This record gives sequence, C-alpha cells and structure tokens, in this order.
Amino acid sequence: MNASEKRLLKELRNQDGDMFKWFAIVKGPDGSCFEDTYWELLIDIPQSYPLQPPNISFKTLSNERIMDLKKKDKSLKKKYQFVHDVKYGEEAEDGGDGVKAVIKKCYKMPHPNINFKTGEICLDILQSKWSPAWTLQSSVMAIISLLTNPEPLSPLNIDLANILKIEDHTAYNDLVRYYANKYSTIEVIKI
Repeated sequence: MNASEKRLLKELRNQDGDMFKWFAIVKGPDGSCFEDTYWELLIDIPQSYPLQPPNISFKTLSNERIMDLKKKDKSLKKKYQFVHDVKYGEEAEDGGDGVKAVIKKCYKMPHPNINFKTGEICLDILQSKWSPAWTLQSSVMAIISLLTNPEPLSPLNIDLANILKIEDHTAYNDLVRYYANKYSTIEVIKI
C-alpha cells in the first residue's frame, strides 16, 4: 500500500467504492445568505495525495436537469407529508421508512470565487498554497469558510464579485438567496 492509500485510509469514514473519488454534503453557514441550503462537493484525489491537493468542486447540473428534479419535488411533498412541517435539515419521522431529513439541495453555487456553471473553486490552499498538512476535512472547512469570506479580487463569478467590490451587501445577499432558491430541489435523505 502506497503513502497516498495509507493517508486516505486514515481519513476514510465508512466510504464505499473508489477510494480516490469522494463527495461531501455541506450546509451553508448559519446567519449567512447560504443558510438552510445544502451543496454537494465532488472530491477527486490524485494518486500523489497528500503531496498534491485534491480537486474539489461543487456539483452542478444543467438547468434542464434541475427543472426535472423540481417536478419530482411535488411528489416528494405528497409522499412525505412532514415536508411541509419540518424546517430544512431537521429530522422527521415519515411513518414507515425510518427517520428522514429534509434538505434543500442546490445545484449551482452563487459565489464570487466559484464558477457558476462548472463548480470550480478558486481557493489558494487547493492550488499554490497547498500543504500536506491540510486534510480533506480541513480543506472542506476552508471551502465553507470561503462562503462567508469571499475574495472579490480573484473571482470566477465576476458579476457577484463586482457587487461586493461596490459594497452592496444587500444586493449580494439577495442575489445569492435568489439563485439558491431557483436552482434548489427538495431531497429527503435517510439519516
């Protein structure tokens, strides 16, 4: 077993499948324009990890695919009556299948340092400032921190960066919330 595999086994927590392809579900920070919304991170780990950084991006879907998923939202609300009574992220009993969580999952990330179409993340620790001291967990935590501490001077989304540059935080927060709602679907997950 090489050093990359040993390091990944150390960090691995009950994952199935390809050891070098991971994902994480992250919740928008409370008190931010991202709160109550979840996003999926795709994590591709190179064979040379931890000497080289993982490639982490937000999962994105086409507008058409998102609209297809939104059509299924109605049937989920009908099947799981509790969807109307439970806040996103809370647990609820569905009366048969066990404990479920209702989440609002977004498939586009509206952020100055994240490419809206591809999910690519501009974060120095995932590129030039990478160190083997960073773990997958600390890398994900840095991405969550980036959500509330954007860097408008190194943007991948110029429109949102420009709004922050002119310090119109109300417009920025409203636009992020608008996109988070527009490109989100309801998902019921077993926890």
